[in-house]
Amino acid sequence: MTAAAQIPRWSRGARVALVVGGAIVAGAATWWATRHNWPERLSGRQVAELLYRAGWRGADLEDAIRIVLGESAGVVRARNRNVRNGHIISTDRGIWQWNDAAWPQISDADADDPERATAYAYHVWQRIGWQPWRGRTQLHTLKRDGRPDVALVARARALARAVEGQT
Repeated sequence: MTAAAQIPRWSRGARVALVVGGAIVAGAATWWATRHNWPERLSGRQVAELLYRAGWRGADLEDAIRIVLGESAGVVRARNRNVRNGHIISTDRGIWQWNDAAWPQISDADADDPERATAYAYHVWQRIGWQPWRGRTQLHTLKRDGRPDVALVARARALARAVEGQT
């Protein structure tokens, strides 16, 4: 098992809250990416290399690439607020869109660190497969309207082959 495939050590590094009065501080994404040497958005190739280093191969690597690109488009500090009756009930965070209500053990700092978030995703995938990311889009092979997402499927396949040396 690679180092990236292990469960992240939750005690590593400071957990910085970039929230003031319930709102994310303007420029926080830039600060975080600069502080931790991550760009604000990972390219498809960077996503594929990160996932390959974590341990995914073949069709599973393609699935992982589709999930990350479909969930967050590679945006390191991606946020999706889940609202019900005008109130935020939970927030999906980082490239894997870890939900803070379903996965409270994953801090914002961990969700926003691509390596730590990916190591945790690999650990979860080894235990229960893709179940946390299954939904109406079937691992991002379908668009939200139900039509096949041919472009994302082809892009994930090409990226997986490129990092595996199968051009």
